[in-house]
Amino acid sequence: MKSHRCVLPRVAGVACSTPLALLVALLCTASAHAAPLELYGRLPNLEEVALSPDGSRIAFVQTEGNSRGIIIKSLTDGKMLGGLKTGESKLRAIDWADEDHLLITTSMTTLPEGFIGRRQELFGLQVYDIRARTTTILPLPIRKKLNLLTTLNGRVMITHPEGRTVLFVPGTFVTDRTLPGLFRIDLQNDTEDLVREGSWATRGWLVNDAGQVVAEEDYYESERRWVLKTGRDGHLFPPPPARKPSTTRECWASGRAAMRS
Repeated sequence: MKSHRCVLPRVAGVACSTPLALLVALLCTASAHAAPLELYGRLPNLEEVALSPDGSRIAFVQTEGNSRGIIIKSLTDGKMLGGLKTGESKLRAIDWADEDHLLITTSMTTLPEGFIGRRQELFGLQVYDIRARTTTILPLPIRKKLNLLTTLNGRVMITHPEGRTVLFVPGTFVTDRTLPGLFRIDLQNDTEDLVREGSWATRGWLVNDAGQVVAEEDYYESERRWVLKTGRDGHLFPPPPARKPSTTRECWASGRAAMRS
């Protein structure tokens, strides 16, 4: 088998005769130089790109050296609309709640103040208001007799009932133990309510487009049993227990029905 070599035209003192020859020369020269090692360990310069709901604005994460920041720009005129540094927290995701609010998910290996034990990675949520250029950590401490942690325990659900932006944020509240809770946060009215108090078995909730909690997922570890509660108008119920056939006739009837299905 013949070996193919890249033959360089003479470029020292003599111009390349054709554009094709010049292109070949440039390609061969580039392949002869290895990429610097620091390129392989460097963070990407651009990541986590997110478009606003109407496509007129863009948010992305930009890296310069070891610092990362979020940039928000208008796609109609290219103007800078806002931005902020991520600090020591790890930036996990960005998403738009509406045209004026950007959701920022971060995490940090820490231990909440007043707790003892091992440090663990905790997730948090921030909302950046583009008009006011301010950042708010959610959920906020409610002005009631309720302690809570500003941590995020699941996926944020975004709803727009009657044109308002309402977030449902899975978080944690504290009694004699830490328990999961679902917080309803209205970004326009700046209100926050605890709409669901979970138990040690609660794993999460589901909210529909109208802002109603329609399902809850529970897991009972000692029984290795999952339960899906469903309902309407804010009332959730577990499924009825399966009734075992009490007579031989019912056993035969249920068996024939199962075979037909």
